[in-house]
Parts: sequence; C-alpha cells; structure tokens
Amino acid sequence: MTVSTIPVQVPEPLYRRLERAAALTHRSVTDVLASTIAIALPPMSDLPEALADELAGMIWLSDEALRAATQPTFTPEQQQRLNELNDLSVVDQRGMASPGRIRQPIIFHV
Repeated sequence: MTVSTIPVQVPEPLYRRLERAAALTHRSVTDVLASTIAIALPPMSDLPEALADELAGMIWLSDEALRAATQPTFTPEQQQRLNELNDLSVVDQRGMASPGRIRQPIIFHV
C-alpha cells in the first residue's frame, strides 16, 4: 500500500489524547491517527458516486436529522394508494393477485 505524508495541525489537547492512546496501545501517534481516520471515514463502495457521497454524508447527521430523513413524505392520497397497492399482495388461491383491483399507478416524487 502506498503511503502519503501530509502535515496535520491539531489542537494541543487533541494531540495529548493521541499520545495517550498511542502509549496505552504501544503504537505510534501516526498509527493511532491513521486508524482513527480510517474508522471515521466511510468505506468506498461500488455505488454510483453521487449516491455514495449522499450516504457518506449521512454519517454526520444527528439522530433527529437521520430519523427525519427516513420518514416518508407521501401525501395522504399517495399513502392511501400505497396502502391499496400493498393490499394487492394478498393473493388468491391460484397465487395471483386480483388484476381487477389495479386502477392507476401511483407516482412518487423524491
């Protein structure tokens, strides 16, 4: 693995914490810092770059913001239609959903 060297300025209290962690684990400050950065940064993925960046940004969201991001934003009409479509998952004895119940598609905007 190729190693890059970069100068990093850290506040003195943080550096003392790094030194303490290094001493306790019998490692160098550089190793502790590199390990800490590796843990803090999300891993690379095979996702499209825009999606990977969006997901990586979520690591920094507060619990409240993350919870809000996962809440559905359907209008009451869309929610009703989604409920109707979910009802179609009930299949008849032949294993087929009743096609007569499908009226119109629902379109969701994200």
